[in-house]
Amino acid sequence: QLLATITATGTVGTLVAEGLSAKQHYTVILSTQGKSTGNSISLLFNQDTGNTYAYRYFMNYVQNDVGDLGAFIQPFAGTTTPEFYTFNISNFLGVEKQVYWTGSASSTSITGNGRWNNTTSQITSIRFRSNGGGFLADSKMWVYSSRD
Repeated sequence: QLLATITATGTVGTLVAEGLSAKQHYTVILSTQGKSTGNSISLLFNQDTGNTYAYRYFMNYVQNDVGDLGAFIQPFAGTTTPEFYTFNISNFLGVEKQVYWTGSASSTSITGNGRWNNTTSQITSIRFRSNGGGFLADSKMWVYSSRD
């Protein structure tokens, strides 16, 4: 079930879906036309910018970066080329939220996993932030969920 479609109408610093009804699982697709500078992307939930996130990602199946108890999940180091990702996100109340993603940037294969260490809230806001320059026009984010 499609819950939200967000499209950048110009160069924007964030793509965000807010006011989502809490579901047990989300699938999020992010398709960028590139970014105005080669900075990384951050993934955040419910406006939380505290040190509650951890992540690990791989480029062409080689571990590239690890972040533990940081202020965001970072899916990839950064590029100006178009990127495409699929994120699977658990959203059960009472346990930390798990995230697994696959994607590509140009000819680089990207996989990763992370978590949001929040057990008291379910995700109702999903935000992608460009850490520096913005997402170019026509970059898109789709949020899907099962019927639960």
